[in-house]
Amino acid sequence: MDNTFHVHLTQVQSRLAQEELTAVLVSSSENRRYLSGFTGSAGFLFITADLAILFTDSRYTQQATNEAPLFEIRQIEKTGWFRSLLEELPANSRIGYENRSMTVALFDQLNTSVINVSNLNKTKLSLTGLDGFLDKFRSVKTAEEIALIGQAAQIADKSFAEATSDFKGGISEKELAWRIEMAIHYYGGEGPSFPTIVASGANAALPHHQPSDKLIEHNEPIVIDMGVRFQGYCSDMTRTLYIGSQDIQFRTIYDTVLAAQQTAIATVSQGMTGSQADTLARSVIDKASYGDYFGHSLGHGIGILVHEYPTLSPNSDNILEDNMIFTIEPGIYIKDWGGVRIEDMILLDQGTVQILTKSSKI
Repeated sequence: MDNTFHVHLTQVQSRLAQEELTAVLVSSSENRRYLSGFTGSAGFLFITADLAILFTDSRYTQQATNEAPLFEIRQIEKTGWFRSLLEELPANSRIGYENRSMTVALFDQLNTSVINVSNLNKTKLSLTGLDGFLDKFRSVKTAEEIALIGQAAQIADKSFAEATSDFKGGISEKELAWRIEMAIHYYGGEGPSFPTIVASGANAALPHHQPSDKLIEHNEPIVIDMGVRFQGYCSDMTRTLYIGSQDIQFRTIYDTVLAAQQTAIATVSQGMTGSQADTLARSVIDKASYGDYFGHSLGHGIGILVHEYPTLSPNSDNILEDNMIFTIEPGIYIKDWGGVRIEDMILLDQGTVQILTKSSKI
């Protein structure tokens, strides 16, 4: 992965001048890992056009040295570490910070240092919010990242098959979720990329239902939404099962959701906005008179986090690009009956669409 980290770091450094930034301060765990490879729970990256510094405390300095060879490692020994760093910067420096993930308390602490150094040195230093700047970099994947996400998808497929093969019901939603998560570990995953969702019967009308003690029965929809984390990267997949003889209502709703998903997968393309992609599936569901029962977005990017840029939603102006990986997951949810959702991860690859999740759809 060293080459991938070099690509990531170089991309950010090359954009600083265009964004009129002297440096960026990275505080979120996902972006620390994305840019440096460091997996510790505490630390900051400070990046300029020609510097890459990783600050962390004594617990992690050796780990940081091992995991982040592209970065100079500095140990945080006192609260004035940021002030000392500011004193090394030229006059009129603008430092970008992650305003979407930084606490108010931390911002106040950093900003106080900026004001004090500016006043003392008769210079002008300022903090400016990055507002998702780094998230957009993460959306376009390198070949190594695509391979890791693909492996996470394969483990999800194996785990789903292991837990649901010849499944006859009679166990609780919690037990089935646990079986899935045990299989994830068995097949080499670090763990689930989010808490596994198993929702049966009327519970399936709740898109983010948490598994309960309810027993899974025949003749009801069973929504399983699961994902795997593998070497820091995520997968995400949903399938809807039905044990017993499928009635007309289930078959009609399932076929509508499947047609919406297949339409979107077949026609989504580079250069579309997230809104245009969302419309591809939503129009199929609207035409079938179920539009009022599809209440969430069509999909989302996936990578180090399970929900990333881009967003595929009715109001999204995010542009879809080659080497992005995102989900296509339409659904229909009817109170007191249940729901159907079908989700796959797809990769845009030089004008073609590759489906990364392979589990069968009934």
